This record gives sequence, C-alpha cells and structure tokens, in this order.
Amino acid sequence: MGSDAHMSLGPSLWAGYACPFDEDKTRAPGPLSYFDAEAYIFNRAKKDGFTWNVVRPTFIIGLAPELTPSTQSFGIALATYALIMKAQGRNLMFPGSEKSYRARINLCTSEKIAEVAVWSTLTHPNNAYNVVSCPEFSWKEAWPKIAEWFGMEPMDPIHPLQGENTAIMMGEDAAVIWGHFQKKFTLMPVDFACLLNNDFLDKSFMAGFDSVFSTEKLKRHEFPADKLIEFGSAVDCMVTFFDRLVEEKVIPSPASVISGLYSVDAKKRAAEDLEPAFVAKGRTHAASSIQETQEQIKRAESAERVVENDLKGGNVLTMVGELAKLVEEDKKLNANEAPMMM
Repeated sequence: MGSDAHMSLGPSLWAGYACPFDEDKTRAPGPLSYFDAEAYIFNRAKKDGFTWNVVRPTFIIGLAPELTPSTQSFGIALATYALIMKAQGRNLMFPGSEKSYRARINLCTSEKIAEVAVWSTLTHPNNAYNVVSCPEFSWKEAWPKIAEWFGMEPMDPIHPLQGENTAIMMGEDAAVIWGHFQKKFTLMPVDFACLLNNDFLDKSFMAGFDSVFSTEKLKRHEFPADKLIEFGSAVDCMVTFFDRLVEEKVIPSPASVISGLYSVDAKKRAAEDLEPAFVAKGRTHAASSIQETQEQIKRAESAERVVENDLKGGNVLTMVGELAKLVEEDKKLNANEAPMMM
C-alpha cells in the first residue's frame, strides 16, 4: 500500500479506504507512479542482491538543503503564507474547508524520516514503515496556537469561496512584500516562489476526512519507544520548526513584522525600495541549485547510489523525482518483463 495514495483518495473515491493506515494490509488502487517505483526497486533488489526499505511519512515538516520552485515544504509554505497575511493586517485564515479543518491527521519531520530509514535498514530490511512525529490532531485544535505564535488572530475557514485560494488571498503584492522582508531582515536570498508553492499548500488543506498513520508496526519491531513520537503535540512540532526557520534566516521573526504595515501606500514604497536585481539573484541561485543537483545525479553510478546520496542529504523530493526517471528507463529496457509486486 502507498500511504500517500491511500490518503489522497479518501472514502468517497475508494470503498476500501481504512484509517488508521496500515503499511501491509491494504493497497490503494493503481496504477500509480509510487507503485512503479516500488516495483522497480523490488526487482532490482532481487536481481542485484541488495535489501530495500520503504518509509512512508504524512505531511512533512523540514528544511530542504536547496529551495527551488518545485520544493514542497509544508512548514515553510505555511509560515510564508502566515507572515504575508500578518503584514497585510489580516487574521490567519485557515485556507481549507470546514471538513479539512476538523479532519484528524499527523505530521512528520524530515529528521524522523531519516532516522527510521537508517534504523530499518540496519535492523529490519525489506520492510515498509509509517512514520509520524506527533499524536493525531485536527487543525481546529491547533490553529489558534499556531496563529498565536505568529502574533495573529486565528480565523476559521470561510469556504466555499468561488475561485478562492492562497494566492488570491495574499494578492499580487505578496512577492514584493517578501522581497522587502528579505532586504530589511537580511533573509536567505531565495525567490518567493521557492518558499511558497501555493498549489501545494492549497492541496495540503483539501482532505476532508481522517488520514491518520498507524505506528503499530514500528512498535512491534521494537523501534525505541522514547523515539516513536518526538513531540507531544502538533503545535510543538510546528513551532519548533518555525523557530528554526527564524534562526536559519528563512523567515523573519513574527515579532518584527508589524501587522498591517503594508497598506497600499506601504506596499508601493516597498516596491520602489526593492532592487529588481535582488529578486533576480534569488532566481539565479535557485536555477543554479537545480542545475547542480541534476549534474550530480547524472554522475551517480546506480539507482542505489542516487537514493543513498539524496537520503543522506535530506533531499527526499529530488530522490523521488530521479527514481521516477529510472523507473521509466527500466520500463523501456524491460518492456516484456512483468513487474514484481509487493
């Protein structure tokens, strides 16, 4: 079963939907690129004599080594969205439906993914494991405390709004405001689009049903009990990450962002004060990072090497993308060979 596929479908689209998710009992209906990737790895393991492990996280909270327009960091996107809304003098509106506001979910840190990947490889090869970093929760429970960290008032979902999404909520001046933040607070010079993937953030708040990940298999296989869940709550998990973003100069401290400072006139002044080359520099940096990553991957000698390098570096998204390419190449070379299923 692919937990991501399971979570995305929901009970209305799949009669076999079950929650909490179990790693081995239920497989979501395909075809799906995740299943192709797994089949490719299982076949290569059988042919080449290496072991495999699958780590299945829920919403990932982590800072990628390189931020590009394709980065899907839930925590960074949410923090960026919140600070833009604060600068505009608005409440922290939950950008999803009432159902998604009440649905129960988990969060997982990128550090936890790496930890379980290493542990499972050394102790229980050829297994799949769900990973979470906090107890199940609903956004309705956590949203007021998250707003409090940003120094904002929380706002319940006001959907359905026709054509409404986070990009429309923030307006066309969002990137200009963020560029002013970068200059004023000496933040990381990364293009706004590398921090906030609006489409990804919107989709992260779409699921109007419970999608909780079971950790029973980790317990049965004796993963250290004191490390099974790192945080006592989702709020603790999120706030710890937000604090890190401030320390790493990815976002400004919320205390330094004055609510409502960016009125129409203030945004005009920000636009005039912002050097165009500053934003261009961020795009150049992102493009350079993408090219460098691609060149490194091309030099990799095998799929095992690619996966190992990206996993150690925490670059899970690059690993998944390159693995998909390898799967397609393998399909072309072995068109007449039936894939081995888990």
